[in-house]
This record gives sequence, structure tokens and C-alpha cells, in this order.
Amino acid sequence: MKVSIITVVRNNVNSIERCYLSVVGQTYKNIEYIIIDGNSTDGTSEWLQDNIDSSIRYIREDDKGLYDAMNKGVKHSTGEIIGIVNSDDFISKDYIEKVVGQAVNIDYENSIFYTDYMLVDEHGESLLLKNATLNKNCFHKGTGLMHTALFIGKGVFHQVGLYDLSYEIAADSELILRAYQNGVPFVKIEGCNNFMTIGGVSGNRIHIARREYLKALQNNNIKFNKLKALFFNLQRWIAYDLLGIDNYLRIKSLLK
Repeated sequence: MKVSIITVVRNNVNSIERCYLSVVGQTYKNIEYIIIDGNSTDGTSEWLQDNIDSSIRYIREDDKGLYDAMNKGVKHSTGEIIGIVNSDDFISKDYIEKVVGQAVNIDYENSIFYTDYMLVDEHGESLLLKNATLNKNCFHKGTGLMHTALFIGKGVFHQVGLYDLSYEIAADSELILRAYQNGVPFVKIEGCNNFMTIGGVSGNRIHIARREYLKALQNNNIKFNKLKALFFNLQRWIAYDLLGIDNYLRIKSLLK
């Protein structure tokens, strides 16, 4: 099975090396690695040009934002399944090997695979392990999945389309909802380690992300309890704005 990994980056010179090394250091070797650089100006482009292997597909050009860059990566991908590793994030060295080992006997080109993920701070310190579960019965909270811990079969993009650029922050969640509504199978992969740094685009602009997510539910004709959604939004506001995301996650981890 050929796996395509896409990293989208713009001005993240402090984290790109950790991300890059975690991908090229995988024990599974049938990997196509595509890096989409939105013309970084902070030294990221120079680091990539000086350090990446010649086998890496490196595209440096302007884009219309995060999801436009992701769509470019998908279009360039030739793997049967496609994963996103953001420039802030990293994966354990056997991550892809474990995914492939459990996905190989499934209709992987037409399925979405998801894993648990560890939320970490900017220094890589673990804050909270998130047990991924597709929230079929409580979509008002979110999908329960994180796009950096997904592998999407190439056929899924042919079936449901690419990331919708009308969403600035929540296009990844909208794609999950669209796939769910179109009957795409979701399969959990156990025992994998994916590390997501908090404080990315959605972390800093959580309120816009929530509004976009609720819009995605409506646009995909998914019914949800609006009162519960309002209450959940209030909880998030208290947790993130008053405590701070890092402190909130540390407290939540201690209470587990």
C-alpha cells in the first residue's frame, strides 16, 4: 500500500524540522511525502531547501490559505490513502506501519481511518490523550475526530470532493461530515501515536471554528440539538478564554 503524507506550512521554522524528521523516519517505507510551502518568509523555505531529501515532493508557491494548500497536496498525491501531518505536529516512528497493518485488509481506498491523538504544548510536552470516536449521537460537540489523525482513501476524495474553501477554519470537520452523510466507512486504528500541538489556527480562533462547524452541520443536513450546542459553546468559552487552553487540558487530564 502506498501512503501519501502531506505537510502544509507557512512560516513555521521552529517546528518544521521536528515534523519533517518524524515523517522521513518512519519504519514503513512506501511513503510519498509532499510538502506544500506557502512561500514562507521566516527561514522555513530555506531550511526545507537545504535539508529535504531529493525524493520529497516540495512545492513552494502562494496559496489561498490552509485548505487550498491541502487540496493541492491531495491533487498531487498518488498514494492509495492520504494523511495530513501539520507542520506543528509529529508522529511516532511506527505510526504509519501500524495504520497500514490494520487497514490493508479493508477497502482502504474508499474508507477513512482514524486514530487517537495526544495533545501537546509547543515544547512537545503531553497534555491530554484524546480517545477518538465518531460522535454520531452528539455531533453538536464536534465530530470526535481530528484531521491530523486521519487517513483518507483516495477514492473518498473522488466520491465526496475536496476541502470546501468557503470554510476558513473548519473545512476539515466539514469534509468529515460530508463523508459521513455520503456513507463513507469510518474505521478506527488502534495503538497509534499521533501528536498534535495545541494552539493552531482552530485553537486561537475557537469561536469562529465553532460557528463554522455548526454551519457545516446545517449545510450537510445533519440534525443536532441547538440548545446543547449553545451550552457546549458556553463551556468552551469558559474553559478556553478564562483558563487558557493549556491549563484547561492539564486540569482535564488530572481529572481523568
